[in-house]
Amino acid sequence: MFYFFPFSKGNTNLDSVSISVFFDKLNQLPEKKDSLFKEILKIYNQHPSSKSVHDAYFYNLAKYLIFTGQTDSAKVVANKGYNFFANKKDTLRLAKYHNLTAMILAYDRKFYEAIEEYKKALEIYDHYNQPYQSALIKSNIANIFFSLLDYSNAYKYSRDAYLYLKSINDSVYLPAIGNILGLL
Repeated sequence: MFYFFPFSKGNTNLDSVSISVFFDKLNQLPEKKDSLFKEILKIYNQHPSSKSVHDAYFYNLAKYLIFTGQTDSAKVVANKGYNFFANKKDTLRLAKYHNLTAMILAYDRKFYEAIEEYKKALEIYDHYNQPYQSALIKSNIANIFFSLLDYSNAYKYSRDAYLYLKSINDSVYLPAIGNILGLL
């Protein structure tokens, strides 16, 4: 069944949510790919200067490409998103694109380069006092160090993420991070 989420014809915040919903549907209904992309592009093209619509489009398209194994295309899209926000000096949004780039690099098994991209995102999130996002980035870094058998660094980053997420009673990511700490 295809669930239509109408775009708002002008409200860029709602339209950016619509884009995200359509991308979620792409993962659930791959047979509807053409019609979903048509709707996504219709919304995107109606807002040529909207930061929230551009962010939803570039970010979700890059994630979709990563999850479908198209990492070269995902890099191109992530770079376009990064450049769009770099030109607008929107530093906080740039952190998301460092995170995306790190995901792509990790997927391509370029682990040390991925760590460096994650650290760039972490620096931005720390600067803007975004402890939840920082904790998630630290968890990503810890997972890579764990894969590299660098248990000392895996422990350091996992512990930092765990302590913050425990302090806010997080129920989404805390169990997974706790499991990694239990192995270290």
